[in-house]
Amino acid sequence: MADAQIGSTPQRHSSASVDPDRSQSALKELLQLELKDLVFESADVPELFFVRSRALDRCIPSWSSEKLQELIEALIQQKVKEESYYGPLVALLNAITASRQIPSQTAPTRVLFRVYDKQMRDRLDGLGKLKPDVLGTDKEYPTNASVLWRDVWIAVEVKELTSDGLRQAMTYARSMLEAGNKWFAMVLFFRPLSASLRFCFVTRHGVFMTPAWDVQKKMDFEAAASTLLHACYATTATSADPYRRFGASGGLEFNIPSLGRLPRVRELFHRIHIVGRATHVYLASSVTLGPTSSPNNKALDDETVLVQKLEAPVPGRQIETPAAPYGQSTRTLRSSTKAANQAAQQAAQQAALQQAQQTAQQSSPATQQSAVSSASAALLPTLSSNALAEWRALCHTPQDYFRRVAEKYVIKEAWVLYDRLQVEVDVLSAVDGAYACPQLAGYTTVPHPAMGKLAFFGSAVSSSSKKWRCRDWSDVYSSPETGPYFAPRVHRLIYYTTHGIQLESIAEDGFAFAHAVKDGLIALYILFWHKYLHRDVSTGNILALSSPTYHAETEIKAMDWYKSDARFAKYMTLLKKQCAFVSDFDQAVKWDEDRKHVSARSGTLACLSTKRLYAWSTGASAVDTLIDDLEAIIWTFLFVLLKYHSERNGLSELEAEHFEALKGDNLYHMLGTKHLILNLDDDAADDHDALKPTWPLWLRLFAAARIARSKLKEVVNLAQGVAYSEMTPALKQRYEGTCVDAVFLYLDAVKDAIEDQAFNRQPQPQPVDTVQDDKDVFGSTS
Repeated sequence: MADAQIGSTPQRHSSASVDPDRSQSALKELLQLELKDLVFESADVPELFFVRSRALDRCIPSWSSEKLQELIEALIQQKVKEESYYGPLVALLNAITASRQIPSQTAPTRVLFRVYDKQMRDRLDGLGKLKPDVLGTDKEYPTNASVLWRDVWIAVEVKELTSDGLRQAMTYARSMLEAGNKWFAMVLFFRPLSASLRFCFVTRHGVFMTPAWDVQKKMDFEAAASTLLHACYATTATSADPYRRFGASGGLEFNIPSLGRLPRVRELFHRIHIVGRATHVYLASSVTLGPTSSPNNKALDDETVLVQKLEAPVPGRQIETPAAPYGQSTRTLRSSTKAANQAAQQAAQQAALQQAQQTAQQSSPATQQSAVSSASAALLPTLSSNALAEWRALCHTPQDYFRRVAEKYVIKEAWVLYDRLQVEVDVLSAVDGAYACPQLAGYTTVPHPAMGKLAFFGSAVSSSSKKWRCRDWSDVYSSPETGPYFAPRVHRLIYYTTHGIQLESIAEDGFAFAHAVKDGLIALYILFWHKYLHRDVSTGNILALSSPTYHAETEIKAMDWYKSDARFAKYMTLLKKQCAFVSDFDQAVKWDEDRKHVSARSGTLACLSTKRLYAWSTGASAVDTLIDDLEAIIWTFLFVLLKYHSERNGLSELEAEHFEALKGDNLYHMLGTKHLILNLDDDAADDHDALKPTWPLWLRLFAAARIARSKLKEVVNLAQGVAYSEMTPALKQRYEGTCVDAVFLYLDAVKDAIEDQAFNRQPQPQPVDTVQDDKDVFGSTS
């Protein structure tokens, strides 16, 4: 896993990346894509998140009281500007939550609402510029301080236009979900024209909204007041994560039953969506570490500064794991064996996959795919009762599996589609510790109180889900006939003992860079040999080692994947030195199994193969192959090198055009640029400054990609569109052979480039007992 990978996602408008220059408006434009078909509305929504308390309902102030009517009158009187509503709204919200009748054992903490005119803290991208109109925090937070997103319990937005208000509210929810230890975020939207309040509960499974309640009507006011009281006095319990906490100093800590306390050393990488996929990667230690210095490398130093600004511990409210929610018993941690976990989860997966075959959703139009959420590619509108039961059990009972103890861990925290719950663990178990692959230490499924209640929306048949459409979000649905569908996810932590750094740290060393390419190719071959495709080769998923690892010849010859093909023998000298590894397998699939092939899915556009990018831009179906993963190696390393030199040494005019296209989100421009690059010849070397020192490598990789694509096309034409299972044995053998041959095409490109005298490299000392001297391996060096 990566060290200091924040901000490495190339797409400038991708909501999954951190962009210091991003504006709020850019985020709002993405919401319609991310929320498609995942917005629900029901008056029963609050009870899905809070256990009903009669004691709290008895504390609702009387709607007909003179004081309350004065507050409502002050709120609904006509005003010129939205800002004039802030004060009266705060007064009304505080009047509802300030009841002295609430017993202390029922209300351990009160939320204080106040007008907020400062920018929120602890974010550097567009979200860092947000200023909620009204903010709900606890009393312990100073009222004159800039508030941290993780300490926001309820954000409030005032907007006249419903669509504007809800979109703005979702930007707040995005920050609250990411920065705090919450499994849902709550935003209150007030519309002045109708004097209505709407509560938005945003989760990884979808956005759940209440109706718009008019505070001028008694029944509506009581429904809104009850929801507000329950939200204020129960959100501490419902947002708790039993595996994470913020210590007294404000630093994030992990509490693992079988490992104990793991302080976070630093955050390494994160992706964030409003709903759907969200991934954080941390470096944590089993012992408290003192201050560490960055390596003497400009690339790492720059990222370190960004990480420190983004995730510096800030003293604030200490969040302890609270008691069980009202009406629920305290949970106990129950460990289970890997076999038991896999058996239960695979049974649930099978049920979910069977249901998926019956109710698979159509892919979204191509014009809407440039920033599509990973949640919208192939989700289930309904689940079988067995699958829902299994998912609900995982929501409430943690399941742990560990087999190694190390001093440092890389912790990947992600929200995983339920039907893909076990995918990454299965892949890691297959390739664990293999050449250029990470080592798995363990994994945990994180439970959240009451999350299983959301299965209510997944248990109904697809046709009846239309009744849960939110009329104010009618433009986010695929068509007037579709209804919202429930996308069950599970919060998963995976623990690695393999540490990595960004590829930019070796960008100045052409030979190390070439070796890293080779390492990526070997890892993809090992995956393919185990019947897997990676499907997400990108800048954050191929990582450099802080220092090369050297393998003895006897060690390599004993590896099963090496013995699988005699052709590996000619690359023995190359294989002795390892500079990188491949990680992040949550998008992996079995290549020999039939499945639905959608035009777009989770992925980094700049790193996709030309075939995959063409399918994305046209909406065509596309079958993932090893050829696509191998070509993605080219785009990943090319992007890293262009990015590195653009920030330091500058780019030639043509390289600047390459880089502008690859880091953008214009699919047509990006696709045309990639085709141009793949067809560059030796004469183009003089047009490139950053790539020229390693031009022998790029020229050969481009040729390998063209040949591999041509060979695969021959097989595809013979297959005539039939699924893999329907191919003849001879055609299956030819397909697999074509993919494996492509690996050796690429390896030949790396080997020949390293031996090319034009390659420029600073000599580095290497152990003589495990690898030959540089002159024997690479020839004489210049």
